[in-house]
Amino acid sequence: MCSRIRFTKLNYIKSCVKESFRLHLVAAFNVPHVTTADSTVAGYFIPKGSHIIVNRLWLGRNPKVWDDPLNFNPDHHMMDDKEVVIADHSLRTFSFSTGQQGCPAELLASTVNTVLLASLV
Repeated sequence: MCSRIRFTKLNYIKSCVKESFRLHLVAAFNVPHVTTADSTVAGYFIPKGSHIIVNRLWLGRNPKVWDDPLNFNPDHHMMDDKEVVIADHSLRTFSFSTGQQGCPAELLASTVNTVLLASLV
């Protein structure tokens, strides 16, 4: 059984969960949003009132961000001896959305998945 003390030490298990969230999303696209002001993003002009849809699937499979993006590799998320945090607010992945529209059950889902996987191993 996974105790609270050991939960913080499950970096490789958490990396596996994070990697599965990266590759296998619940929904490939985000809920559409409408821009409230003119904006320029990455050199592209986006006028006020434009409908914006984020391709979340592409974020997790972008070859400019991920080495070998189509293969399952938990090492993508292992960084030195730092604790692996499943929530990724750097937008390299977008499993649970972020900000005001973020999933309120992100911590619960991440914890349940980690504990279940740790129990199986």
